[in-house]
Amino acid sequence: MDAGRLRKLVSIRQQSTTRDTLNQSLSVWNQIPNGLVWACVEPQTAAESFKDGANQDMISHIVTLRYRSDLTADMAIYFLTRRLAFVGIIDVDERHEWLQINCVEARFE
Repeated sequence: MDAGRLRKLVSIRQQSTTRDTLNQSLSVWNQIPNGLVWACVEPQTAAESFKDGANQDMISHIVTLRYRSDLTADMAIYFLTRRLAFVGIIDVDERHEWLQINCVEARFE
């Protein structure tokens, strides 16, 4: 992987739960420490399906970034106006240099 391909600034976030002023549970996505990183974001596939009578679009991406050991499957990458939910994390060649993260584009809730 050529480091020059890391041209997209993305935010790595993790979901947490907090309480609002009415003491109701509220789900928020907070950026992890040192979570603003440069990455290569490549769209892979797009599919359309129907679920519960509604049209559902599914777009997958591969996000490549420098290796880090603090990522887990319950995180997401925020890129521009999109949230890319992690599907799988691959340590390329198991050399701790690059990560390829398989993602699906998730709708904001």
